[in-house]
Amino acid sequence: MVKKEGNRFGIFLIVCFLIIGFLIANLINTLGLFKKNYTPKEIPNSEQEILNNCQDLILEEEVKCWRDNVKTFYKFTPTEDSITLSFKELKEKGGDCRNWAFFYKELGEKSGFNTDTILIELNKFNHRIALINNGKDYCMIDQTSYWCMVLKDD
Repeated sequence: MVKKEGNRFGIFLIVCFLIIGFLIANLINTLGLFKKNYTPKEIPNSEQEILNNCQDLILEEEVKCWRDNVKTFYKFTPTEDSITLSFKELKEKGGDCRNWAFFYKELGEKSGFNTDTILIELNKFNHRIALINNGKDYCMIDQTSYWCMVLKDD
């Protein structure tokens, strides 16, 4: 009788440890405790500084790094589509979705990725995002958000 109760208690403990381990792993993943933070200590002074801060990373990490750098000075400012902003103007005055999409496109091109922007037309509302591709994976960047996907497996 004692042996059966001991075995049940042992199984109960194992199941409890598995459940606790699963919950802790999900919490760590949800909070992003082990994800690298690429926010620079100082606001970048040039596009090249952002590129230097984010070089030699896999695509998703590089895109995250660009976004983390941009968040240090990001401002949303509606801008006429005929106006192309320099890095300095974008940093000081901010820009709209078009300006930020073309900025990310330029970072992607200078990093050797395939790039494009996508114009989304919804009735009278237009929105533009950047698309960055390394031949295998791709990322969409929308101002200070991004999503990355795997296109094909090795």
